[in-house]
Amino acid sequence: MASSITEREVAADLKEELNQYIQQGGTPFSAATVENRAGTRYPDITIWSQFPKQAFAFWELKAPGLQEDLSVLPRKAEMVGARYVVVWNFQNGTLYEVEDGKLEELKTYPIPLMNSLEDWAVVHKRIAVVNQAKNILEDLSRLARNLSLMPYVPDKLYFTSILQNAIESLVPVLQAHIFQQKKNHQVRNDLDRWTVKQGYPTGLPGLDELLARHWAYSLAVRILFYFTVRRYFPNLPHLKPLPESQKPVADLLQEAFSKAQAVDWQAVFEKSPLDELGLPPEADLILRNLLDGFTQYDFSQLKEDVIGQIMEGLIPEDERHALGQYFTREDLVDFITGFVVHDENAFYIDPTCGSGTFLNRLYSRLRWRSSYRATHGQLLEKIWGVDIAHFPAELATINLFRQNVRELDNFPRIVVKDFFDIRPGETLAFPPLKADSPNYNKIQVQLPTFEGIVGNFPYIRQELIERQNKGYKKKITQAIASQWLWQDPDLFKFKEVKSQASKAWLKEHAQDLDVELRLSGQADIYAYLFYHAAAFLKEGGRLGVVTSNAWLDVAYGVELKRFFLRHFKIVAVVASWCEPWFQDAAVNTAFTILERCEDAQERAANAVRFVKVKQPLADLLPADLMLQENTRWQKVDALVSQIESADAHASKLDLQTGKLQPLQGVQTVESDAFRIRLVPQAELEQELNTKGENAKWGLYIRAPQVYFDILREAGDKLVPLSEVADVRFGIKTGINDFFYLEPLGPGDKPGTLRVKNSRGWIGEIEEACLRPALISLREVKPLSLTGEESRWLLFQCPYEIEEINALGLKGALDYIRWGEAQRTSGRGRVGTTGVLFPNVKTVSSHRPEWFNLPARKPGDVVSNRFIGERFGFPVNSGLVISDTFFEISFNDKNISNLYTALLNSTITFLFTELRGRQTWAQGVLYLYGPELRDLPILDASLIPLALQERINGIFNKLKLRSIKPIAQEIKQKDRQALDAAVLEALGLDPKRYLPQIYQGLVEMVNERLTLPKLRRSRQKREQHASSEQVKANVQQELLPNGLKRIGAFLPHSVEMMRVPLTGKPQTWTTFFTEFTLLDAEGKEVGKLQGSEAQARYAIYAAMPGQYLVEIPADPIVAGQTVQHYEQYLREEARKLHERTLQATKDFKQTDRIVKEILEAQGLPALAVSEALSV
Repeated sequence: MASSITEREVAADLKEELNQYIQQGGTPFSAATVENRAGTRYPDITIWSQFPKQAFAFWELKAPGLQEDLSVLPRKAEMVGARYVVVWNFQNGTLYEVEDGKLEELKTYPIPLMNSLEDWAVVHKRIAVVNQAKNILEDLSRLARNLSLMPYVPDKLYFTSILQNAIESLVPVLQAHIFQQKKNHQVRNDLDRWTVKQGYPTGLPGLDELLARHWAYSLAVRILFYFTVRRYFPNLPHLKPLPESQKPVADLLQEAFSKAQAVDWQAVFEKSPLDELGLPPEADLILRNLLDGFTQYDFSQLKEDVIGQIMEGLIPEDERHALGQYFTREDLVDFITGFVVHDENAFYIDPTCGSGTFLNRLYSRLRWRSSYRATHGQLLEKIWGVDIAHFPAELATINLFRQNVRELDNFPRIVVKDFFDIRPGETLAFPPLKADSPNYNKIQVQLPTFEGIVGNFPYIRQELIERQNKGYKKKITQAIASQWLWQDPDLFKFKEVKSQASKAWLKEHAQDLDVELRLSGQADIYAYLFYHAAAFLKEGGRLGVVTSNAWLDVAYGVELKRFFLRHFKIVAVVASWCEPWFQDAAVNTAFTILERCEDAQERAANAVRFVKVKQPLADLLPADLMLQENTRWQKVDALVSQIESADAHASKLDLQTGKLQPLQGVQTVESDAFRIRLVPQAELEQELNTKGENAKWGLYIRAPQVYFDILREAGDKLVPLSEVADVRFGIKTGINDFFYLEPLGPGDKPGTLRVKNSRGWIGEIEEACLRPALISLREVKPLSLTGEESRWLLFQCPYEIEEINALGLKGALDYIRWGEAQRTSGRGRVGTTGVLFPNVKTVSSHRPEWFNLPARKPGDVVSNRFIGERFGFPVNSGLVISDTFFEISFNDKNISNLYTALLNSTITFLFTELRGRQTWAQGVLYLYGPELRDLPILDASLIPLALQERINGIFNKLKLRSIKPIAQEIKQKDRQALDAAVLEALGLDPKRYLPQIYQGLVEMVNERLTLPKLRRSRQKREQHASSEQVKANVQQELLPNGLKRIGAFLPHSVEMMRVPLTGKPQTWTTFFTEFTLLDAEGKEVGKLQGSEAQARYAIYAAMPGQYLVEIPADPIVAGQTVQHYEQYLREEARKLHERTLQATKDFKQTDRIVKEILEAQGLPALAVSEALSV
């Protein structure tokens, strides 16, 4: 039966609807028209940019079920002069672009709205069609403005927020579910065993929440990966729950993951014991919303490298380490990999692979090295990864799968195991490529010998692990001994083995012997990993690892350096002070390149390259990992070559042999990118044997050339501070909460002071038991302490209880009695409340009474342990010094003032900056006892008497003024005079050396202080940039022409009155009907007689720089106009909020962005406030 409603009637009605929409504004079109002439030559609807001169698009409408003849459309477009065509039969629609006589599909609208043209008479169906027509018109508007048809493709940060919001909702639900499931004894035992394997101690507080987060993150990543692979395997089930479906999302996920397992990716979709618990019903709505969020956007539009970045950004920084996750920047990884990977046929491993950044870049490097001939399967065979935790290893597996998800030969060699449990040549088991049945057999693969080892070794002291996992130190020591005891017994301490024991005997019994590695108990776990990883490396193979830079300068670094020197050529140690390589690490970092070498002569002839990177890595390498892959690796090789060939530039040519002479002494090669300091490895070994823990390698990277020049020219005049002075800690009380008191004023009883301690105790104590004490140099500016700097008192009562009673020191006695009932805080002792003050070992073991502090004479000079931008060693006038400081007492009191002056010269400050520890990420220089005792100082006995007097005279004046930050301090004339005199005493020319010393020291201090600021600001910049992108996109999408002004809401022919202004009004005050207009600072800028509505209108209408505003003369008209305008603002703000929230999934961020958009439109604060009162 023929329809009583024709296509032409529907077209005419739609034209009217579209014209109404166009007339409301917001589109770049002037009209929509229909062609009344019959025939197929004419479009059904034409959309005009400028009617009737310029058509933009035309629409061809068909009855539902009918198809358009597409072949005629290009000719019709040429006739009409339109570039775009919409074909729509109300069940499917397509938007085309016409170019060179061909149609290119841009977007489809596969939503069936009518079954026949008769449905046009059904109101709700007609409304749906009109709304869809408006949506199509909005897409045409975007094309007219050169915008993407997708209103907003979220970037990695905001797509991550979709997942994070779901995870935050899932965690408490999963945590409660885990708690309930653990009531089953068998389930609890099975889960505990699995938990321990992941590296989570079963007694850890909040373990259920940690497991819930593990589960939630793992689930989110698998969903993300599933959407990725479904691009290439569309036959996999679609993860979009239908609104009317009652099927649980958990069942939908299980079905999808099982189908994926049957294709490939078994290692990813295999169930964990957490999955075996089953998802609780309460998780259904959360997961349903998550899947809706994924399918709301066209996931296929996201690049795969962006998907990888989403995975990396998924877990907040403060939770990464708890879950065993460590991310390393690709540019840093590529730089390290360039040193290590040269043979595409060799094997490579990351023994602490985390989420697999090094493995991904190894894949890229090997692919490039093979000239892109190696297959996906061949590349995976060469790359191995190990991680102790399941979730990071799962991410690493996914990341390698992701390199080619279409390839079914997917077999990543990722091992979930503690690396210390693995031995060279061991056979390891892996899941099969796909699961044909639940009971599959694992694949057995033998561990190869590796050409290269790379990684980012974790930064945590092994004794901290020992606290959670008793016996762990012994375990890792035995792992190292099994490979090294028989090769290098001197690495170990042991009693039960005779010195004549053979290598064969040691090798056979290594696992059974009670030995200890010669490493300090404070060594980070990465130090142990160096030993163990080296056993997997072939001769000539290279190890490239980024770690904390602490080993360069701290005590435990001595044995690690000795190990390097005895078994490797140290190729390079590389660090940067122009940028942080890690945002979330609490330490500064460096990477080390080692080449396994058991030939002593080769090692001795090697030149060690200490490299300071002078430019951000992003400036040195092409940014795009995929499109610029070839160029990037070529540039990496060029940078590596620049460093590795530096010794050729520094060595001299032997004219007789034609060969380069062996390098001697410290040499420097400088370029725009690097400062490379070359040191013969033989000299480093000699220095280590001579100086031990005072052999600081970090200074080879940081020190300016003038430091080495001073040592070369005047080193024989310098002595360690310990040769001329005694260096000791300030007084150690054992219980600072008790012994340090804050003075509040005189007590009521004569001879007493009213005091308060850090625990809130307030009382009166006799002055005879109190001494001024210094616990901070924060407020100390001059170099001469007068005693007035003290803001604290030390309780120093030398008497025993009987004497205190006899002397009538009631206040002191009462305070002691109070202290006897107090306990320490018990920090670090889970489940304890601390010990009673008198029982604390440090106060009870060597004092007559626990509260008796030993009396001792204050030192001559105070040295702060923590140095920022101010340097100085203040002269002490008798203050008690806390253990925040060291005290320095010179041996020869006759020249103690001279030594104090030398100690306070900028030359010594230069040595201090270089000898102090640079490991703290906060930018603080840490100057501890060993560094202080080894600090070079000029031997004062070598200085002529006249020059001694001159130095003393300058310093006696300088010490009375405030010491400034070093960049300002070096500009002071008395400072320059002192430094010049000290350089003369060293026999050095001040004109030559002083500018270099000042420049070098200021540069090092700025680098030290700036690096942590860069670390903190980088993520803020990324978030800000992403926020700015959202703001720009939303503003362009919803407000391309800006907000309407209030005048647009006035009725026609309204009488207006003028109000003079002297500025831009923001608010008002009123007196009856007189309104005084005020600017943002509260200053009067105008007056008017009338109503509040008229005042509001004036504020809304006033423009910056405008000194006259017109407002409606009729208060009623003003009120109606203001009401309509404020309703409009609220509606626009609602749309902005809705759209921004859709992009950010973050209410707080959305509120801020919407407010900024409104303010950017020039709205006064009153209008912004009204707009946001939605």
